[in-house]
Amino acid sequence: MSTREQQVADAAIAVLADGGARRLTHRAVDAAARLPAGSTSNLFRTRAQLIAGILQHMLAREQQAVTELSRSSMLASSAFGESQLVAFLGVLIAEALGPGRRATLARRALFAEAATDPVVAEQLLGASQYWFDLMTDLVTRAGGRDARRRARWLMAYADGLISDQLARPEADFDPTAAIAPAVAGILHA
Repeated sequence: MSTREQQVADAAIAVLADGGARRLTHRAVDAAARLPAGSTSNLFRTRAQLIAGILQHMLAREQQAVTELSRSSMLASSAFGESQLVAFLGVLIAEALGPGRRATLARRALFAEAATDPVVAEQLLGASQYWFDLMTDLVTRAGGRDARRRARWLMAYADGLISDQLARPEADFDPTAAIAPAVAGILHA
């Protein structure tokens, strides 16, 4: 993705985070990026292409963050188990609610649109494949059976915690403590 495409994708994330999917127009992204009218349309001709660009940009950032975590002892350990999975998910949830909050809000807007727009649903499913594969691997490494299904359950639970904290934040929310019972229950059910 070119620097200009990244600039436009960042602006589109801001538009989604601040106003939801209905506000996502080429014109709104141009304004948010402080670019001349038509700049976004020159890069992403259709709304579907714009959404695909946003998802590609978000996924690239997320993959980079996971790669950095993989270099740490958190994911690199050959003795990866339940406690490492809990810690990893706790870090992801904290990131989604903290520094990654705007991207989280943008993703939530796209999830809502995916419920009624099959094109967005397909794009979101494609962009989610990385996470399904990663979580399936981690659940397997942590000793979970039926890893693909259990990975999806864990992702849904984590998404629920994130959504709850976005809507009704608790000052003392501890993502690691909140995800630990779900990990234990899902891995050992």
